Amino acid sequence: MCPAEDIYVDQHPDRGVTVLLVEDETLVRMATAEHLRDAGFTVIEAATGDEARAVLEAGVFVQLVLTDVNMPGSMDGIALAEWVGGQRDAPLVMVTSGVPMMLDNARARCPHIRAFLQKPYDHQDVERSIRGLLQQSGETG
Repeated sequence: MCPAEDIYVDQHPDRGVTVLLVEDETLVRMATAEHLRDAGFTVIEAATGDEARAVLEAGVFVQLVLTDVNMPGSMDGIALAEWVGGQRDAPLVMVTSGVPMMLDNARARCPHIRAFLQKPYDHQDVERSIRGLLQQSGETG
C-alpha cells in the first residue's frame, strides 16, 4: 500500500505539527520522514503530487507541505504548490530540488511558497527550516 492511500498514517493527537512530505525518491522520503518523526512531527508521506493532492482533498489537516519539484505524474511539485496556494486555509509550502533552476522557476511561479531547500540537504537543516518557518507564521513546532 502506498503511504498516501492511508490518510491516517501517523496522525496522533499527541504529536506535533503535521507535515505532508512529497518525494518520489523512496529512500530520501523514508529517511527524511524518519528524521522528522524523531524530531516530534507527524509526517504523512506521498510519492507524487497527485497522491499529495488526494490526501489534502480527503480533508487531512496539515500545517506544512514539503515537496520536491521534479516528480512523476500529472502534478509536479510546482503545480502542487500552486494548487495548495489556491486552497482555503492553505498549509505552508516548502519546496526542494537538486536543480537550482527549478527552485528559481518555483520562486517565479509561486509567490506564496515560503521556503526553498537545495538538494542534497541535511535532515537537520530540513528540521531547522521547518521550525523557523512555523515560528515565522505563528504555528507551533
